[in-house]
Amino acid sequence: MKKLIAISVMIALIAGAVFAETSVAGAIESRLNVYEGVFGDHGPGYDGGFPKPTTAGSFGTAWIALSGNNDDGTLGGMFRLRGQDIVESDFRWHRVFVWWKPIPQMRVFLGQDADGMFETGQLTSWAFHQGSESFLTVHNWDYWRNIFPGNWDTFGAALSFYLVPGLDLNLVIPTGQPTGWPRHHNAAVTRKSELETIYPGSLQLTAGYNIADVGKVAFAWIGSGENYFADSFEVGKLGKIALSFYSGALVDGLQFQVGGSTDLWKGADDLAPISVGAAVHFGMGDFGVKFRAGCDLDMTDAGGMFITANVMPTYVTPVGKVCLDIGGSFNKANSDADMDYGFWVNPYLKTGLSGGYFQVGIMFLNNINGGQGGNIDVKVDDKPRVYLPIVMGFNF
Repeated sequence: MKKLIAISVMIALIAGAVFAETSVAGAIESRLNVYEGVFGDHGPGYDGGFPKPTTAGSFGTAWIALSGNNDDGTLGGMFRLRGQDIVESDFRWHRVFVWWKPIPQMRVFLGQDADGMFETGQLTSWAFHQGSESFLTVHNWDYWRNIFPGNWDTFGAALSFYLVPGLDLNLVIPTGQPTGWPRHHNAAVTRKSELETIYPGSLQLTAGYNIADVGKVAFAWIGSGENYFADSFEVGKLGKIALSFYSGALVDGLQFQVGGSTDLWKGADDLAPISVGAAVHFGMGDFGVKFRAGCDLDMTDAGGMFITANVMPTYVTPVGKVCLDIGGSFNKANSDADMDYGFWVNPYLKTGLSGGYFQVGIMFLNNINGGQGGNIDVKVDDKPRVYLPIVMGFNF
């Protein structure tokens, strides 16, 4: 790692002669589950008891990045290398890209930003917990990004247009592997695809329009990756379409968002499931509260639905920000099935330190299939679980 840092600094010094704005940055985050316990009767093998509690640690991340742009701010790029990407048996790329603005109304992006771009879930994704998701907090990235799609984090090209004030259009040509995890291995980044699969079946489009003093309307289309021209494509998924509205300008301290998505199919007799969601953030002084809810509706005769919601009051104290996240999920497999449910209680503290941060929490889950794994599905008769996570980070 010392050699890597030294090389990066040398590159930065050389690049400084060409680029007006060049910087080297990095971060380290270490994590520890002080306690992980699964309770309840686990059968004869445990004499009516449960497995012994465990403890384990890991690195949340450890990265170093070089970024810069030219004198007039029309060309730039970034290279970020993470420790978890180089210890894999197959190397993974993280943030490696070049961008160019030939005119103020257009930007060309080529590469990969695994942190994601063109997010439409302003209040339901990163903004809800703001870090350490699925370890310190209960969070499911895929669920909320299905309701508010648009986030793109694989290799490809993106053309962004800013033709009139308030309007942004982003057309994505995703040549890298679009789904599955992890999808940033070198083989996924450099994969070859038939042109008929990419154009137009894999294209993505996001658009947003800011209404002054009101809010932003967002639209997203995510291609399915299917070859629309194939003879076998008589019945198949065309893509996902979504619409949402966000506002933070109507009432002081209040932000809210509503939206939904559905899949469009070719040749299908039944309607596709509809996913809808809403979120509210409110803050006044040291006090705040966040809420989000989502619902998936089966539109076929079988019926069925999935609902999840959580509310999180927060308060800034002299030692840090205290958060109490309480949530639950409800699942009805079909119109004749019972409604199954599970819940979680997740208090935590985030303390800012000079140059870094310290975080500690408690995660209690009952009938929820995940928690630290990022899953909020209902799992009936799942054993109650408790986690005591600690996170320490430093930025340089």
